[in-house]
Parts: sequence; C-alpha cells; structure tokens
Amino acid sequence: MDVEAWDHFDEALARCRSLAKQNDLVVTTRNVNVEKADVLAPESYDVIACFNFLHRELMPAIAAAIRPGGFVVYETFTIEQRSRFGKPRRDAFLLAPGELASFFEGWETIAYDEHLAAPRRFVASLVARRPEDES
Repeated sequence: MDVEAWDHFDEALARCRSLAKQNDLVVTTRNVNVEKADVLAPESYDVIACFNFLHRELMPAIAAAIRPGGFVVYETFTIEQRSRFGKPRRDAFLLAPGELASFFEGWETIAYDEHLAAPRRFVASLVARRPEDES
C-alpha cells in the first residue's frame, strides 16, 4: 500500500517516521492542517484512518474522498471521556452518543462501539465501508 500520514505537528510526524523505520515500513509524511487546507480530493483513497481528532466540518470531505468500496477507520473521544476524566474540555473535540456513525449513514458498518478503549480513554470507534454503488 501507498501510505501517507498527515499531521500539523512536526513532532508527531517525526515519531511516525521513526516507527515506520523501526518496522521496515514506507510511510510518506505530510505536514498538513486539514482544518485550513482543501486537501481531500473526491474518491482519492481506498482507506482513510483518523484517530484522536474531530473537526465536524471535515466529515463530508472525508466521506467523499474515499473511493466506492473503500473504508473509513475512525476513533476519537466521546463526551463520556470528559464526564469520566475531565478532558478534553471543549465540546468541539467530543462526540455525542451515536454521532460518529451518523457521519457515514448508508455505509456498511463493519464495527462500531463506544467504549473504554484504555485507561482514561473513552472513545467511539468505527470501521465502515462505502457502498460500491450509491445510486
């Protein structure tokens, strides 16, 4: 696979390159602020994976950027995270119950859960497949 890792923090990209090298993987890293750049071309990716990030305005572009038959893998915090652990504090960074799945309505849900994923990490997790034919 051709793999790209995007982040707007250089430290995160450096860690990604280091982990890729340690595991004999090839990953292209790009410093991109997806909140400010129009970088997701329609039907350009077989898989988009996103973790610990939420920008609701970007969700339609993520869905459109995945080719028919492709997948989204997404995991980020829910409001239960703040209820249990106090952070993140901003509503903009927290999903409401069932909200993550709602961004991909009409897609085949492979897996969906809202759960305690690790100590002090309450998240919604989704793996969904875009329909081949959306007519």
